Amino acid sequence: MQLTLSDRKFFECTAEKKADCFPTIKALTDFATTARTKGLLALEDPVNKCEDPFLKYAILLVVDANDPDKVDELLSQHFVLSSATGADALRMFMIIRGARSISCGTNPRLIEEMLLFMLADDDLSKQYCDWKQSMQSVPEQPNGITHADIEAAIKGAENNG
Repeated sequence: MQLTLSDRKFFECTAEKKADCFPTIKALTDFATTARTKGLLALEDPVNKCEDPFLKYAILLVVDANDPDKVDELLSQHFVLSSATGADALRMFMIIRGARSISCGTNPRLIEEMLLFMLADDDLSKQYCDWKQSMQSVPEQPNGITHADIEAAIKGAENNG
């Protein structure tokens, strides 16, 4: 079973609960950056410090160089078996899409934008940028990525699965 954004009924939750996904978005973006600059094997040490068991499992699947389709399939099965709803379902869906994108070598900034798009709330996207800036001293730079680029990345990840 492959999940898509059309399965939104699983992800319905308040903006406050969606904001709980900020650390997941940041972690996936950081993992993507490391994978892109240092290779997949460089993810082993940072992922072992990860406290989220589903995120850890997802990234370890990627590190083991599993086919993106297999990563998607295995993680989607875990999602279905978990019966997660609301913010937990949204977080798991983000991890599934993020892990698949990392395994495909997608640009980390595009992965971050794709995950923010899943929040379906421009105010939350701005809050994420503010939150991320508060977590680091490097100011956020304009990225030039359009809404169409994000939709194309999501559609591409879904079509490749």
